[in-house]
Amino acid sequence: MKHQFILKSSLIAGLFAFAASSSVVATAEPLAVTAKVKESCTITTTDLVFPELTPDTSVAMLEGEGQVQIACTKKSIPTILIDLGANDVGGERYMKEDINGVETLKYALFQPVSNDADALCGFTVPWGAGLTVDEAPSKAVRNYNVCGGIALADQDVPAGDYSDEVVVTVSF
Repeated sequence: MKHQFILKSSLIAGLFAFAASSSVVATAEPLAVTAKVKESCTITTTDLVFPELTPDTSVAMLEGEGQVQIACTKKSIPTILIDLGANDVGGERYMKEDINGVETLKYALFQPVSNDADALCGFTVPWGAGLTVDEAPSKAVRNYNVCGGIALADQDVPAGDYSDEVVVTVSF
């Protein structure tokens, strides 16, 4: 029995010696993980198409709506700018008749009643320097109305199709 105990003790001691000699030496070093989120916006538009104008129209202003859709980085505060168009004269917007390009139809663009997404048209504040909208709560698309008006009292034009093109810019 004494031999069994000595043999077992020798085996256990040998295992400890082997484990001690095969231990791994380790060091630690941190690895930085970084990312930069770039502030950005994407923009799309829906055309503003006025209803058909007739000489017997009994309203003071013919109204139409278009839209600007923007999707911006969360917490960005964008400004929507609309230029005077391709046919401006002295800071006024005009559509030109498509066939001969001589006849013009004066129109105006107005900001919605507030800078909230989907705010209704009010037709009171001209679209001038731009509309700074609320801080983006997320990257989701937000819609902003572009409100158009044609003052009918000032119009005396021949029948035809009239158009203009304005450039919408989003700064952020």
